[in-house]
Amino acid sequence: MVHDMGLSWGDQMDCLEELELRTPGRALQMHEKLSCATRKRSLSETIQRHKEKQAKAQEQRERIREEKAQRCRDQSKKVEEKKAQQEELQLQRRLVLEKRLQRAAEKRELQLKNKVKRAHDEEEKVNEIAFINSLEAQNKRIDLLSREKDHEARLQDIQEERQRRQEEKAAKEAAAEERRKVLEAERQAKLLEIQEKRKLKDEKVQLQQLEKEKLRQSLLKQKEREREQRLTAVNAAQLAAAEELQKKIQLKQEESARRHEENIEQIRQKAFELSVRKCSSNNDDAPHHQPYDTKKICSLCNVLIGSEVYLLSHLRGKKHQEAIREKYQEVAPSTEKLESYNLKHIVDASADQLDPSIALDRERQKAHRKRCKKLRHKMTSRGKLYEKAFAEKSKVMEPKSKFRLSKAVKEVSRCLSSQGQGPWDSALVSSLDRALGELERTLMMGGCPEGDTLRALGGLTCLTELLGCLFKSTAELQPVVPPRCLVRACTVLKISCEKSPTNCDYLVLSNRVGFLLDILVHRLNLIVPDDWAPSSGSCLEPGQDSTVPAMVGLIRAALKGVIRSDSELMASEDLVHRLLDVVSYSVSIGAVDKLSQCVGKVRGSETPQLTEFLVEALEFVACLACIITKCRTKHRKEEDSTQLAATIGVTQLAGSVSLLYGTLLEMGVPSGWRAGNQTPALLSPGRLAVASAAIALLNHVARLDLAMFQAVLGAEGMSLQLRHIASYLLWYCTHWEEWALLHQVVLLIGHFAVLSLDNQAVIQSGEQPTLLQLLCTLPFEYFSNPELTQVLLPTLVCCCFNNEHNRTVLEKELSPVLLANFVE
Repeated sequence: MVHDMGLSWGDQMDCLEELELRTPGRALQMHEKLSCATRKRSLSETIQRHKEKQAKAQEQRERIREEKAQRCRDQSKKVEEKKAQQEELQLQRRLVLEKRLQRAAEKRELQLKNKVKRAHDEEEKVNEIAFINSLEAQNKRIDLLSREKDHEARLQDIQEERQRRQEEKAAKEAAAEERRKVLEAERQAKLLEIQEKRKLKDEKVQLQQLEKEKLRQSLLKQKEREREQRLTAVNAAQLAAAEELQKKIQLKQEESARRHEENIEQIRQKAFELSVRKCSSNNDDAPHHQPYDTKKICSLCNVLIGSEVYLLSHLRGKKHQEAIREKYQEVAPSTEKLESYNLKHIVDASADQLDPSIALDRERQKAHRKRCKKLRHKMTSRGKLYEKAFAEKSKVMEPKSKFRLSKAVKEVSRCLSSQGQGPWDSALVSSLDRALGELERTLMMGGCPEGDTLRALGGLTCLTELLGCLFKSTAELQPVVPPRCLVRACTVLKISCEKSPTNCDYLVLSNRVGFLLDILVHRLNLIVPDDWAPSSGSCLEPGQDSTVPAMVGLIRAALKGVIRSDSELMASEDLVHRLLDVVSYSVSIGAVDKLSQCVGKVRGSETPQLTEFLVEALEFVACLACIITKCRTKHRKEEDSTQLAATIGVTQLAGSVSLLYGTLLEMGVPSGWRAGNQTPALLSPGRLAVASAAIALLNHVARLDLAMFQAVLGAEGMSLQLRHIASYLLWYCTHWEEWALLHQVVLLIGHFAVLSLDNQAVIQSGEQPTLLQLLCTLPFEYFSNPELTQVLLPTLVCCCFNNEHNRTVLEKELSPVLLANFVE
């Protein structure tokens, strides 16, 4: 035990001396115990065990002796090797020294020979010098030999001293080994004795600890039972108090929530009553377009009402007014009676009462989905055939920038081929961005040949494949390629379409446009789900995704390039069908519905990203309408097989009217602006761009399907919004001289009123000056300049054609001769 404690040999001896000796008589007791008959072995077994132990000990001694002898031999061998190394080193040094001396002698002889050659006349002097040099060389050689002998003598002394020390060391180790054996035997005997004592002591202590542990365990069990009883009682009391407190808190919260809901409901009801009273009066201020939390219904007319706009339009509409006249038997009721009567019949609609248009829209979308599959298969097969034929006959001029275009396209292809799973690393993104930047700069500085070369090099295909990375994105997972690279790719494709009209034809006929439409709808479905409904004043999500407006602008540029005046595509019946398939696919896949949903729910946001998205979306739908109009004009097709007009009508003219109302009138129009000489607030360029795009879209829709256009805008709510929008824009454009927008508004009014008595009545309704009177108060240039009269006068004719009341108003505001001369 003492040996296992890790002490030195001296400390072990001290520890053994300090140990207690055994008590007298203990050895005798142990002898008697160990020598009893039950423990005593037989003599033969004892002798055998003793012999085995002796043989084992002898074997151990021999092994130890052999190991020590081997160590001595190894040590002697090392000494001999070291001595041989030193002798070899001395020999090497001697050889080096002799070589140096020989070289020195040779140099001296060479110098002497040279001197002999230079000085033949001084032979005696030379001999003397040679004698002196030989003496010096001899002296040096003698010195070197003496030094070498001294070194050898010192080395011999050192070797003898080292041998003597090794012998002394070996003798000391042998003596120490003998002493260690004796001490080890003594130590082992003492350790055996100590172990016996400790074993007996440990047994005694263990018995005492067992008894104490039993007593302690019994006391702990008793205390644990008492503690558990106390804790159970305390927990039961706390639980009862907590339950009582929770009940009180719950009751207070329910009561507070109930009072809050009652207050909110009272405020909402009062606001609604004020709204009904306002709509029942002759006030013609622009109503709010904020949808009601709970839709209202007119129990008298069984008409659903979604906002204050539709409330005002319905209460002043023909159907409701006829119901009131029937109620009061053609007698005009007082304002108080009319308000109470309207409040009585305008109630909350039940939750299970659905708008019939919702069910019809679901059926329409279901039919579109079925049609979409057939169109996709048809367009894909035709696109493959076209690509095969186009590859065989495509020949383009080679511009000077072909090398740069080829290098950039190869770099984009390399980036696409080397992409892995997950987002691209920064080096790959930087390389892609540089290649796209090079393509953009080259196309901007070039012309049609550069665009054609890009197509011939496979650049259009490569860039559309890059945009296909958007298919891998989800609502939680961002695109693997950064949005700036995707936007730049769209920009490059758009520039190539603008530079080369053939690229537009290629994108349409090869069905690349269909692929781009799939990507666009995929992104729109992610950022604008079907149940999306932004709160008032919120920013539209699509405006935050820069890839969506870029994609819409690219598709619009491709389609716009196809319907240009010099396009060969418009001259072929088969190719026109291909173009109509693209429009039909845009409708069937839901692109028009999604864009209309986004556009129709904007409420007065002015972010540049949102403005760009709105303008691109409106121009895209207008481009689709323009395609149908041109195809119908050139090939005399009256029916609309693409269902674009029906979709625009169902989406309330692609949400443009709601957008205009929310953008222009939700920010507030000063009360009494019609009668006063007030100045309209200056609109931002973004709002003006959105308004121009929306009005242009409405005019395109009117050319597409005038009957549907007038029916949708003449409905309750829509006619009121259009009247306020047109009145505001006439007022604004006249004051701030926005002539281009003003021309579009005048055309819109003409399309709205032509050959429609109900719509002609709308433009003459409301407070004065009415919309018709505002047309008559346009600047003098519209009545004197022939170019402007071609815009205004046809609209005025449309407003009063077959309408005696409007014609009377027009005669009061304007000279009839002017219109008569124009008609003649």
